[in-house]
Amino acid sequence: RDTGFFGEIREIGPYIAASQWIQAEGLRFILEANRRRQFRNRGSMIWQFNEPWPNVSCTSLYSYFDQPKMAYYWAKDAFSCVHPSFDYRKLNYEPGETLKGSVWVSADGAFPDQAAKVRCELLDMKGNTVGEKSEEVKLLSNRSVQCFEAAFQLPETADAVWCVRVTAELSSRPVSSCYFFSTASGPLYAPARKLNSQIQAELLEQKGAKRRYRVFNAGPEAALHIHAEETGDHANILSDIGYFTLFPGESCEVEVVVSPKFRYGFDEYSSVPDAEPQITFQAFPCF
Repeated sequence: RDTGFFGEIREIGPYIAASQWIQAEGLRFILEANRRRQFRNRGSMIWQFNEPWPNVSCTSLYSYFDQPKMAYYWAKDAFSCVHPSFDYRKLNYEPGETLKGSVWVSADGAFPDQAAKVRCELLDMKGNTVGEKSEEVKLLSNRSVQCFEAAFQLPETADAVWCVRVTAELSSRPVSSCYFFSTASGPLYAPARKLNSQIQAELLEQKGAKRRYRVFNAGPEAALHIHAEETGDHANILSDIGYFTLFPGESCEVEVVVSPKFRYGFDEYSSVPDAEPQITFQAFPCF
């Protein structure tokens, strides 16, 4: 399955990154489609949340070693209080073909009715805006609102990977979702393995188990699926956001909660580590 999207994979690191991307993409598509059919279906129950047994491959959102996978964060986003989405029907296109889809914003009952600017952009991997459409939309509490239809012609480029970014500019903050399409002649996402992103992270604040970072893309191309990792095997971490995308020059703040690895599963880590956690931020391809 994954070689059809990414090309031949020979190492475990690339396989993990590729497999988690496809799992997250498929699950998000299902959750968003069900949420857009609000009150005409009964929603989604995910099998399964965590993995109770050491396993090489599983449908879980959390690994046995208590680490959230890419699918956890994308499912969390799809279930969030306010979630903009793009209703698409395929990922692969020919150069010159028109990418079409509808733009939606889903909200739960805690979200008050409000007017918002909803924007849909087509960006290349260097962060250039190739197409854009926006409208003022009345967003409704506990409803999914179809905002407008969007259509963008895809030119031929060397990187052949495209991002559709949907943003709802709320009164409190903007909320965005990113979707990735391809005009590659071979495996769809193979060009994404060659992206030149340069992630920089600055520790802004540390209070107890919480750490707040500013993450910045200093590279010339998009940084896909940015997430925090603890590289010393001393702690489990959970971020408030994960597997997000930053284009060149963009930045955001991330809060990471750290807990020592100690006695879970089959009694791994029988003593509390005394080493300081080593937290870094990785982007695809994270190998």
